[in-house]
Amino acid sequence: MSLRSLLFGLIVVSAVVILGIFLQSLLAAKPENKPVAIANQVLVASVNLPRGRLLRPEDVKWKSADEVPAAAVASALAIQPGGGPTQVDAKSLGDNVGAITRRDIAADEALLTNDVVKPGDRDFLPAVLAPGARAVTVSVSTLSGSSAGLIYPGDHVDLLLTQKFNEPNLPIGRRTVGEDIAQNLRVLAIDHYTQGGTIANSNEPQLRNSARTVTLEAEPTVAVKIEVASDLGKLSLILRSLDTGATSKIDNPEVWAVDTSNALQELSKYAPVLEAPKPIPPAAPPHIVMVYRGDQATTNNVTDLPAPPAALPAAPAAVKN
Repeated sequence: MSLRSLLFGLIVVSAVVILGIFLQSLLAAKPENKPVAIANQVLVASVNLPRGRLLRPEDVKWKSADEVPAAAVASALAIQPGGGPTQVDAKSLGDNVGAITRRDIAADEALLTNDVVKPGDRDFLPAVLAPGARAVTVSVSTLSGSSAGLIYPGDHVDLLLTQKFNEPNLPIGRRTVGEDIAQNLRVLAIDHYTQGGTIANSNEPQLRNSARTVTLEAEPTVAVKIEVASDLGKLSLILRSLDTGATSKIDNPEVWAVDTSNALQELSKYAPVLEAPKPIPPAAPPHIVMVYRGDQATTNNVTDLPAPPAALPAAPAAVKN
């Protein structure tokens, strides 16, 4: 073998070795495509929640479990797989819609299982009530007229009483009256539904449209007043604004039909003037009848007889044998 052939063979072998080492280094440096683990999401408060607050989807949000203490994650009220949106809807919140908070919860703080009382729990209504308040249930025309479908548990309302008086002696404009008998009452439940229309339920609109009772939170004296009003006429709810702290003074709590309708005002001008009732004459004095039995005389009061004489005759003397 010539020297040139030997050198050529060494060069080829060296090239192969160098190429192998280069390819091996490339394969070793190539990163592996390992899946990245996404942390679960924990339900936290999106705003400061005071004690006694009815949870709504806008009150909470989803937050990565990596940003929440491990102890809070273990006792979290709700957890969902990570990677989803942080915004909460009624479907993802589930049966926690309308739950009541047991304590004050700061924004971004995780909600724990013991922090709320869910609707349907035995102690739900007592937990909802403010200290010293009462829960009163009334039959109202809640879901008709301008408030149809707009009143939910947690809203604040005024209670309106409408009465009709079937008294012909009254002017026609004074036979119907409406009164705002209670203001700024919190709605606790509509029928048996404390979640209202926010829960993801396809039958919920029909259930709410057929609602006939509403449970309200009221002071003890107001609760008694509402119970009496339920026997006097029709009760209706008036929805208040979100600014529950602003109170408007009612100068005229009652509004008569004549104050509402111009037609009744005109009609009352042509209404006949009722005659004053005639005085009732005094009752006639009783008539006295004298009854003689032998030498005994008795008197009796008898009505509808002519008046007795001014002086009664003396009893006849007994006849002696």
